Amino acid sequence: RVQLERALRRAVEVLLRYLTTYDEYVPLLELDVSATINELRGSGGEGDDEGRLGRYLEAIAFHEERAARIAELVPREIDVGCFRVDVSKVRKTLLEKRESLAEKSRGLIAEAPRKICDGINRRFAELLAKLEQPRDTPEAIQALRDLGETVPRFCIDQMFLFDECLPFYDALVQQRRNLSDEDNSIRATAQFWPTRLRRARAAQEAEALVEAHKFEEDQNEAQEMFETTTRELAERVEEMSALSDMSKTTEIAKSVERLHTDLKNAQGHAVTFNSREGVFGKKATDYSNIRATRDAFDPFYKFWTYARDWQTNKNRWWTEPFTELDAENMEATVSDAFKVMFKMGKAFTTRKLPQNAANCEAIRAELDEFQKFVPLCLALRSPGMRDRHWEKISADTGLSVPRVGEVASENEDGEMEIFSLEKLVESGAFETEKAEAMFKVSEIAGKEYAIETALEKMLKEWEGVELEVREYRETETYVVRVDETVTQMLDDHIVMAQAMSFSPFKKPFESRIHEWERTLSMTSEVLDEWLALQRAWMYLEPIFGSDDIMEQLPLEGKRFGAVDRSWRKTLLRTKASPGILRMCDDRQLLETFRDANRVLDGVQKGLAEYLETKRLAFARFFFLSNDE
Repeated sequence: RVQLERALRRAVEVLLRYLTTYDEYVPLLELDVSATINELRGSGGEGDDEGRLGRYLEAIAFHEERAARIAELVPREIDVGCFRVDVSKVRKTLLEKRESLAEKSRGLIAEAPRKICDGINRRFAELLAKLEQPRDTPEAIQALRDLGETVPRFCIDQMFLFDECLPFYDALVQQRRNLSDEDNSIRATAQFWPTRLRRARAAQEAEALVEAHKFEEDQNEAQEMFETTTRELAERVEEMSALSDMSKTTEIAKSVERLHTDLKNAQGHAVTFNSREGVFGKKATDYSNIRATRDAFDPFYKFWTYARDWQTNKNRWWTEPFTELDAENMEATVSDAFKVMFKMGKAFTTRKLPQNAANCEAIRAELDEFQKFVPLCLALRSPGMRDRHWEKISADTGLSVPRVGEVASENEDGEMEIFSLEKLVESGAFETEKAEAMFKVSEIAGKEYAIETALEKMLKEWEGVELEVREYRETETYVVRVDETVTQMLDDHIVMAQAMSFSPFKKPFESRIHEWERTLSMTSEVLDEWLALQRAWMYLEPIFGSDDIMEQLPLEGKRFGAVDRSWRKTLLRTKASPGILRMCDDRQLLETFRDANRVLDGVQKGLAEYLETKRLAFARFFFLSNDE
């Protein structure tokens, strides 16, 4: 029995040694075929077709060589000592996997030209769809001709792309692998697209030729009618010279606007006709008469539209509430209308239309007369005018004027009436003495408004400006950082506030200026003390964090501890509310920082004296700084 067991063990050992010869096939058995093929498909970059084909062929050759080696080295069955081992299933599995890898690699060779041909077929189909689009205008026919001119070059470019498929097809022939019916169909479609497209182009251009002839006939009829239209437009423009009744300004203005629209449309039709004549291969018709008609019409158009607008604006400016008057717009409108009337008057005089020229001169005289009201209107409607200024005007001139935001004032009979430019003129406001008084008040209002806007701008610039609060090392507290732009802005604003305080126009804002100057000065002082305290605290904190120093300097340690507790409380508040003005405009905080700085100065002196005693005891310390 012992001998039998020994013999069996030896036999099994031989069997186990034989089993190790299959270790080299374990990676193949564990290999994921799909992942391997996807990796091979993704190797290389776009446009590297030659290199990609080479990698595919190398992979196929590798898998075929490995399959042949398996067929040679792995038997179907084998005698191993006293055992006969059936390895046919293992052999079959290994061969099938290698053959699958080789076959799927061949599939990649067919995949590349399929992708190229799909792109070719798609682009040809898109171009054919454009060629076959309906042509309902001459412009569409010209677009077809332009597109047709691109067909030869397009076909050559696509066939160059098709040539990139040929090495793949040759490789498949060498691999004795036939294309699928679908791949054959895709290849044939791509290969014969140029012939198909040329035929389609010829057919479409033949149809377009017939359509172009019909469009040409239609345009000939339209152009005959258009000639009549242009003559009628020229006659209507000539009739404009007879219109001079200023009492019908609004009616005539509407008429000239209609004529202006008709002339503009006619110019557009002329451009279209000329463009289409190019499509038909005809010489462009001369429509310069339309431009001449528009040039002749332009003075009438400008005169009557500006005359109507002047009448409308004048009535509105004269009667609307003065507090709603847009004086800047009024100034620009009056100035522009004055220039136009001057130019149109010269144009009518040149064309020997005396009545029209006289109308221009009459409106220009009205504008000139009205212009004397503009400067005072600009002054009184400046954004700096406040109730105090209107009260000053009332006191200086005796005029009854409404408060800011009101549209009516009380007249001599105690009744409320709209306060308008007309009422202002009737009240004698434009008399020299009253006007000068109002200009003076307006000038003061402007200077005060400059101070007011500067104050508001400074306040707005400080909105959202905060101290940068950072954690400091392992101290469980914080330090602050003030950006250089903030300190520069603070200095600039202090200078501006001081300049305002010396302005002779500061009175309405004197208390605000004083308070703002105090806030900025307090902020500056607090920041200076804060940063000085921070530097001292950052220097001393690691020193008094040592138990040895606390034992050697108990008094200084106690003083530093008091400052440290105050520092931590202050920085906690700052972290919660980091706005600079909110934190720094605080007299109590300033005194706290000043006291803390005095205490830390004393602590640093005590520390320096302590270090001096150490130097006297150990002479080598004379070569070291306090920090060291």
